[in-house]
Amino acid sequence: MEEIAPHSILGSVQVASRGSRLAAAVLDVLLYPTIPVAVWYIARLAPFGLGFGNTTALFLYVVAGVTYGITVAIVNWILIWRRSQTLGKHWLNIQVVHAVTGKRASFRRYVISRGFFAGGFVSLILTDVDSAVSSGTQVTYVLIDALFIFREDYRTLHDLIGGTRVATLPQRSWRRQFIDLTRIE
Repeated sequence: MEEIAPHSILGSVQVASRGSRLAAAVLDVLLYPTIPVAVWYIARLAPFGLGFGNTTALFLYVVAGVTYGITVAIVNWILIWRRSQTLGKHWLNIQVVHAVTGKRASFRRYVISRGFFAGGFVSLILTDVDSAVSSGTQVTYVLIDALFIFREDYRTLHDLIGGTRVATLPQRSWRRQFIDLTRIE
C-alpha cells in the first residue's frame, strides 16, 4: 500500500488536520443531548419556566430526546451513504475517503471502519462478563484509537483497519446549505 504524507494532496483532496477531525467529533457528540436538555430546561428549570411538573417535564424530555435522537441518526446515515460524512464532518467540509485512491469511502467501508470498529465492537470481543472489566476495556480501546491520530499520517486505528482517512473537501464539493444531502462522487 502506498504511504501518503500528512497534509499532502491525495487525488483531489487534502488530508484533514487533527483539529478539524477533533472539532467534527466534538460536534457529533454534542448533537445528541442538546435539544433534549434544552427542552428539560425550558419545561422545568428555566427561571421563566412553563411551570410543568416533574412528570410532564420528564415526558417532554423523553419525547424530545427520542424524536431528536432518531432524526439526527437518520440524517447522519443519509449523509454517510451519500457523502461519507457525519453532521460534524459535513459542517466542517471534511469527509472520509479511501486511503489510497482518495475517492469517497463507500457506505460499507465507512460503516465497517467507523461503526463497527470505532463503535467499540472490538472492545466487546475483548471483554469479560464483568461490567467493570467491560467498561475499562472499552475506554482503553477508545483512548488507543484516538491516540493513533498523533501518527505521522494522522490516521486513527479505525482508519487503518478500514483503509480510510479523513480529507478536506475541495471547494466545489462543499455543502451548499446547512444540511446538504446531495451525493458526492
